[in-house]
Formats: sequence, C-alpha cells, structure tokens
Amino acid sequence: MEKNKQSMIIQTIAYGALWGLAEATIGYLLHWLPALVAGSVMFPVGAAILMRAYGRNGSRKMLFFIGVVAATIKAADFILPVISPWKVVNPMICIVLEASVVAAVALMVEKGPVMARLALLPAASVAWRFLFLGVLGIQYLTTGTLSVQISTPANIVSFAIWSGLFSGALAIGLDFLRRLGSKTFVKPFTRPAFAGALVALALVVTVLL
Repeated sequence: MEKNKQSMIIQTIAYGALWGLAEATIGYLLHWLPALVAGSVMFPVGAAILMRAYGRNGSRKMLFFIGVVAATIKAADFILPVISPWKVVNPMICIVLEASVVAAVALMVEKGPVMARLALLPAASVAWRFLFLGVLGIQYLTTGTLSVQISTPANIVSFAIWSGLFSGALAIGLDFLRRLGSKTFVKPFTRPAFAGALVALALVVTVLL
C-alpha cells in the first residue's frame, strides 16, 4: 500500500474516532442544555472535524468515510439495553448524512470566498436535516414509528429550518476557529497508534455514557 493512501486511511480512522468521541462526550453533556442548543451543536462539531481533515488532505471521499467510522463507533450503543433500536440507528444515519452534505460543499467552504462559507455551512446544516426528515418519513411508512420531528408541520419547520440555521451559524464560528489553529496538532492523526487509541477510547466512552 502506497504511503499516501495508508496515511489517509489512518487519518480517516483517527478523525472518525475523534468525531465518535465528541458525539459520546459532548452529546452526553448537551442533555443538560435547552433542546434548541443541544440539538444544534453536534453538526458544527462534526463539520469542524471534517473540514480539518479536508484542509489536510483535500479528499471529499475521505469525509464520507470519516462519517462511516464515527457512525460505526456509535453502533457500540447496540450492546446496551435501549427502548428502541431507532435511538441508535437514527443518530448513526444523522452522522452519515452530515458527513455527506459537508463533503458536497467542502471545496467551496475551504477555498471559496467568505460569502460562500457564510452561505454553504448553514445550507448544509438545513440540507442534512431535510434528508433526515425523509428517512423518518420512510420509517413511519414502513414501521409505523412516528418521530416527534415529523409529528406536526411546526415541528418539521423548527427542526429543519430554525434549528438548522442556528446550527449553521454555530458551524461558521467553529470553522473560523478551525482555521486559526489549522497548522497545529496534525502529526498524531497520521500515526496508527494514535488512531487506535482514539478508537478504543471512543468505544469505551460511548458504552459508558
């Protein structure tokens, strides 16, 4: 395996594990905050991690697989007693959708004009939410499970548009901070031992929290 490809695989695992760890830790702490804030923070965090990886490698395909790694770590919750499997499956779907929409806009967010960043991050935030509403609609039609996000038109608008725009605004702020620190703390993400340790830590924390 050529060195560059091997490095990208290691980084994909490391950044995916970092995202999975953030989902387990920050996501747990967010339960104490108001619903609008709690439901809007994880996309900006995930987007910042993805854009950090893109800034280093310039591969949009890599961003999708980072999401797959993070979602796979989230699957560790299946070993815990849960009321419904959808409480595990749906967050996994959200992670993959978030990674997909960020991958779609990553080039313009990274290299485009400031106005592109200001528009595309909120647009991506709203876009993945509408895609997820479609998933929830399919779940309702096939299983009869009605999620609160699609239970009323007001809930649909609140989840997809208002929370999406708020989350997109937070994403702009985190992306600005990400750019300020873009030249620091890079080498560990190219090391197999670091990637493996992050995966192990993320799995343990996911199960414990």
